[in-house]
Amino acid sequence: MVGAESNFDEDAPGQAYVIYGGPAGFSLPQIAGTAGANTLTGSSQSERLIGGGGDDILTGNGGADVYLGGSGGDTIFIGTGSFFRIDGGTGEDSLLTNGNLDFTLIDDAAMKSIEAIDVTGNGAQALVFSASDVLAIEASNNNPLGSGLYNVLFLAGDAADTLHLTGGLVDTGTDFNFGPLSFDLYAVNGHVVLAVQSEFALV
Repeated sequence: MVGAESNFDEDAPGQAYVIYGGPAGFSLPQIAGTAGANTLTGSSQSERLIGGGGDDILTGNGGADVYLGGSGGDTIFIGTGSFFRIDGGTGEDSLLTNGNLDFTLIDDAAMKSIEAIDVTGNGAQALVFSASDVLAIEASNNNPLGSGLYNVLFLAGDAADTLHLTGGLVDTGTDFNFGPLSFDLYAVNGHVVLAVQSEFALV
């Protein structure tokens, strides 16, 4: 654990980032940002990318990377889907991938605090989720896109992409529209937890 970067506008006593290890333990090379907006790019090796403050862009470029977004609305790009652990931190954070992701095969602790997953415009990707997978990500947002919703994971994709939903996700039959975009809403125990862009092909 290391002390958090000061944002220079207010004190943050006692705050810290938890620095996760990786497949090689704590020997992973570290690429760290500052309190501002950072663009951090890794290599094909396994690394630890730490955004700090601001709206950061973190790109791993392969390897079993650890991504820590910190505060701000961060964008994390994992390429074809290789990662060890992801924590978006505070703010509304987005995950971009051009690979397939089956969350039923991913440890629940491996991804936290992501509010949107976007596979748009990268050919045909396949996503698989159960209700427990969606809840484990712990999306934390308030009225995203003026939807009136909170703590909802958004999935963005196009007609080439497929989505398989299992295990307790119930289609509410209600859509949320934002400009030309339409999202189908899914609930667990009556609470909307997932918003899926209507272009996805459900399989």
